[in-house]
Amino acid sequence: MERRIKKILRVIPAAFCALLLYVILHEGGHTIVAILAGSRITEFNISLSNAHMSFEGGYYTPFMAMWREANGALLPLFIAYVYALLFRKESKNTFYRLFSFLFCLVNTASMIVWVVIPVLYMNGHYDQGEDGFKFVHLFSRYQSPVLVSIVALILLGTGIFLIVKKGILHEYIDEIRTIAAR
Repeated sequence: MERRIKKILRVIPAAFCALLLYVILHEGGHTIVAILAGSRITEFNISLSNAHMSFEGGYYTPFMAMWREANGALLPLFIAYVYALLFRKESKNTFYRLFSFLFCLVNTASMIVWVVIPVLYMNGHYDQGEDGFKFVHLFSRYQSPVLVSIVALILLGTGIFLIVKKGILHEYIDEIRTIAAR
């Protein structure tokens, strides 16, 4: 019984690490674009309850401003894609199997927000502090916000495809069954 509890408790650090890594990559995505635009980073704060980065200056074309907002979601998503492609199905390490699924899931699921935000925006809702709304606000000057939802759905589908095709979901389910059986 004690061994089963130890295995079950491995889910907690795997989930914590997956979420923390997502937050770091999210803020890192914004930071990379800010640096490329010539901004000076004045704050980079990471915590699960309040993560943000602040910057001063820089040269932002409308495209660069959109990229800064979107890269918070895109950098972690593309890193999750690469992680999924490099996933070693033969590994039987409990933490690795749990973390792999949770990391890919968290980063892929972040696209759901980008599917919903354009719909909210077109219906008059706008949160000036949220990356997706800032992006859609800028993007809507050039194209329909519906395009953002479509692209987000494609990215979401790609992430789900990789999680399934690379065996990450199967290995996660197998690990959960193993934990439950002991």
